[in-house]
Amino acid sequence: MATPLDTGIGLLSNFSFIFSLILIYVVVFAVLEKTKFLGSNKGGHALIALAISFLFLFVPEIRRIVEAFTPWIAVLFILLLAIWVSFIFLGVKEETLTEKVTKDAVFIFVLVATILILFLIAMNQQWPNFLLTTNEPGYWNAIKRVVTSSRFLGAIFVLVIGAYLARYLYEKK
Repeated sequence: MATPLDTGIGLLSNFSFIFSLILIYVVVFAVLEKTKFLGSNKGGHALIALAISFLFLFVPEIRRIVEAFTPWIAVLFILLLAIWVSFIFLGVKEETLTEKVTKDAVFIFVLVATILILFLIAMNQQWPNFLLTTNEPGYWNAIKRVVTSSRFLGAIFVLVIGAYLARYLYEKK
């Protein structure tokens, strides 16, 4: 039996390309405005953002990646908002939270790593063998074998811990 929720989601899925177009436009426009790519020319930024969003619209593989990536980012944003609000309810001042979030390298690193992992999940949904490592010859297969090896990941982990330790010890002096 069809429920109103099923019909509502089915109706929205027909317009998912519009949501992807708007999302890509807003993100690209915001990045161009923040970096002042063309100075303060908002018209140029809007035109570039519109062109890039239409490119994403016309390439179905990339659009499907955006459609798979967007719900994960929405859930991440809602989770971060809930954590933010809970800290404010516990009595932490908003200025303290803002300073900690924007200045703390650990938070930024974890956020970027989480977004990267979510992007790789979306890529793997689009191309199921994207992250599959095999022993076949080839440049991409060799890169995947090296990046997913335990030695490489362990070395990266030790380097990150060492960098944070060196920064912590330097700040203490």
